[in-house]
Amino acid sequence: MPEGRRESRCPRCGELVLPAVRKLCAVCGHDITHAKRVRDDNEYYCHDCWADKLAARGEEPGYVCNTCRSLYPSDQVYQDGDDIICRTCFADRNLDPNALLEVASHAGDDAPVVYAQTELSNAGKSTLPWGLISLAIGLLVALVGVLVFLSLH
Repeated sequence: MPEGRRESRCPRCGELVLPAVRKLCAVCGHDITHAKRVRDDNEYYCHDCWADKLAARGEEPGYVCNTCRSLYPSDQVYQDGDDIICRTCFADRNLDPNALLEVASHAGDDAPVVYAQTELSNAGKSTLPWGLISLAIGLLVALVGVLVFLSLH
């Protein structure tokens, strides 16, 4: 059967469910969906099993950064979804907004650059339920129309 998401039944209640896609180590069977992992020959391996597999071949484990394509040891990389990213590329990707503003202040005119966190919620503002108001007006117009129709016939 081809791999992919298909319907199945919950073993406890029998309800139709979509199974979660999990990544299991091919050697020890641990769930490594949210951990550092390596994919080799369409199989996933946890770090320890990957290191053991390479040690058996006389090699040391290394991880290739998907951004800069360099090789790093396991303590120098992060798992980012299905990608592996080194510390340098990760730091470049997650820049501090204040650091960006500092650099931008040197590129622009002499106006001061200020970073202020803005509140995006409508706290304290009363909003009218326009959907309910529209529905009430529509029902009132329909009721008047029905009453007019019945009074004419």
